[in-house]
Amino acid sequence: MRVLPFVILLSLASSVTMADSHRESVNFAARGEGYIGFSTLEIGSIDEEAFQGGGAVSAALNVESFYFQADFFGDKTDYDGVESSVVGVGGHAGWRDAERGSAGITAVYNDQEVESLDIDVWRVGFEGEVFIDRVSLAANLGYVEVEIANAEGDSFYLDGGLSYY
Repeated sequence: MRVLPFVILLSLASSVTMADSHRESVNFAARGEGYIGFSTLEIGSIDEEAFQGGGAVSAALNVESFYFQADFFGDKTDYDGVESSVVGVGGHAGWRDAERGSAGITAVYNDQEVESLDIDVWRVGFEGEVFIDRVSLAANLGYVEVEIANAEGDSFYLDGGLSYY
């Protein structure tokens, strides 16, 4: 299998910090990014080329130790014989301490169309991180439901991360 990606990325970010006598601090940040790309996929006798493009926009608000974030995203892939597009929205809310870690909830909805097939994915769960000196331990767990045509299924997810700074 050979995949040769070519991607152009555009990213814009903005941040504002405010303070008043009733709050320790209020921070607002917004970020937008977009990309276009081209790839070649070769598996056995399959030799496909594809155009990809998409982007994401996020807005986050921190009020003292609490965070709220909204995400909007989309992607389109156009192989020679198959087109796929995804649009979605997500949200995060929780507590964060720059020295100890974070804990929050997250929810995401994806609507993917592959040719005439419509796939809806709903996900809700917990996201957390613990900071131990130069080490960060992260965990995401929750419930996911997938609806494809007239069928649906559900499951649970769990993933973890370890980072050293």
